[in-house]
Amino acid sequence: MASATVTPPSAPSPLKPAEAPGYTTLITGTAGMIGSHLFKALSGRGEGVIGSYYRPTVALEEIAADGELVELDVRYFEPFRPLL
Repeated sequence: MASATVTPPSAPSPLKPAEAPGYTTLITGTAGMIGSHLFKALSGRGEGVIGSYYRPTVALEEIAADGELVELDVRYFEPFRPLL
């Protein structure tokens, strides 16, 4: 019996900021350890970022200069709707 060769579909290439004008990334947990580093890294590359936080574990002053921060609880979707 002959075996069939299956070719997987090619993965879409990720968009770079220059290819997606007006693109903004929403990062939840921006005042936490991982979220704050991701927020700084993306904004440092010149990408549009909005960070949400609830009960911060890092000083907000450290990251506030890097982009827009909003205080929201991810358990409730409606306050996020205007950001999407």
